Amino acid sequence: YALREYFARLDSEAHARGGGKAAKVLLADERVRMAIRLTDQEQGEHPKLQKVIQVVKGELRKNPASRIIVFTHYRDTSEMVSSALTTEEGVRPVRFVGQASRGEDKGMTQRLQVETIGKFEAGEYNVLVATSVAEEGLDIPSTDLVVFYEPVPSEIRTIQRRGRTGRKHAGRVVILITKGTRDTAYYWASVHKEKSMHRELRALKAALKEKIEVDQSLTGFEPQKEDAPEIEAPQVGTPPFREKGTDTKGGIEIKTPSIIEGQTHIFDFSTKEGPKKAEGGEWDVGEETILVDTREFNSAVVRELSRMGYTIRSELLDVGDYILSDRLGVERKTVEDFLASIKDGRLFQQMGMMKRGFMRPVVILEGEGLFESGGMNPASIYGALASIVADYGIPIIHTKDAQETARMVSAISKREYAESKPVPTRVDIGAGLISERQLFLVEGLPGVSAVLARRLLDHFGSVRKVMNAAEEELMEVKGVGKKIAAEIVRVLDEGYLRKIKRERGGGSEEGVRG
Repeated sequence: YALREYFARLDSEAHARGGGKAAKVLLADERVRMAIRLTDQEQGEHPKLQKVIQVVKGELRKNPASRIIVFTHYRDTSEMVSSALTTEEGVRPVRFVGQASRGEDKGMTQRLQVETIGKFEAGEYNVLVATSVAEEGLDIPSTDLVVFYEPVPSEIRTIQRRGRTGRKHAGRVVILITKGTRDTAYYWASVHKEKSMHRELRALKAALKEKIEVDQSLTGFEPQKEDAPEIEAPQVGTPPFREKGTDTKGGIEIKTPSIIEGQTHIFDFSTKEGPKKAEGGEWDVGEETILVDTREFNSAVVRELSRMGYTIRSELLDVGDYILSDRLGVERKTVEDFLASIKDGRLFQQMGMMKRGFMRPVVILEGEGLFESGGMNPASIYGALASIVADYGIPIIHTKDAQETARMVSAISKREYAESKPVPTRVDIGAGLISERQLFLVEGLPGVSAVLARRLLDHFGSVRKVMNAAEEELMEVKGVGKKIAAEIVRVLDEGYLRKIKRERGGGSEEGVRG
């Protein structure tokens, strides 16, 4: 069903007025046309569908008041499963998808999502057929059964899905796996990654136990003696630390901080916000600080960078894995992820986002055996690599392992913040769209990335208005702080100073103000 729906959308796009060239090229391929004919001939559906119905009905027979979530990877699959469950007695399913609309498939607004969850909790619906949008961030009540229509390779997503049950009482998880397919690989990948996560946590716990002994008096919550008068609990943010000094307990030296006005204490973090954008820049990063995507935080690269002395900040990033400055972002891809992203179409979408998000995007390809892994045609791999470099203008750096990746990230960061380095030459984009040329002009301003250039043009409406804007007006745009605004105005207002070499007498250079 999902494949048939995909082919139908592809055909519609190819024959639409002004339809995409990619869709037309795909449909012209004989192999794709053969796949469409085979799909049309197939009248059956994947046996998972009947298995889902069987599992859901079995749960509701045991407990009619049960709440069930069925997770699917594709929206089309969620539509198919929801429709099939509707015909079953006692099953009241509802489809739950994200806010984005895909053609005729309209997304759910945030208000509709909240209403749907409320009806699910109240019992109006007893089965939520959801895509990945239900994994995190939404207050979905505890359920009795979670069904994975297909396994996911990410241990974090697996834990998030599994965590929708077993909160208030025992719950059950059913994962449907098609033997001999990538379902099996995905399942075991998540299992091994989760085991690795537990090993890391146990190792960290053991290391901390050996090196750290907690001094109870530091917390302000010392155990009270039986006859001692009642002590009022300290307020959050004002723990009763002792005067600064050094104690010795069990042979371990413990430093006890004193309260310093304006100093942040551990108790304050319950009300602190996450990493903030720095004034005059895109991100709160610097020469010794790297912003890392939360999904990369468990990697050996982050551990190696931390050992090198970098401060690591974590944030869920829309684009890139490592942000080194307001203009330089790094996308790290292992060989396995690189091949998988070619197959599922993520690669070029990510490259487009990297190109739009950073003035200096970089791809690090980590691992060996690129052309021996995954059974992919080498021509497709070469084509993808060539497209990243030639079409998107993004350099690719190959590293052997995580340690080498960390060293390369460190080297790029040091180069980015080096005081003396050659000024890069901007290459003209040629006779492109007027909007592209406008972006090109604004990106030439100091400290202005592709993202910031779009914001400036959106705010002011034209290149001329951007150039004529005062410092205070520039600072109204998100991401433009006092530092960047002042530098833009200085560059635009300063008289042109060019250096020429006198032809006669081999004289020295002199400045001529234009």
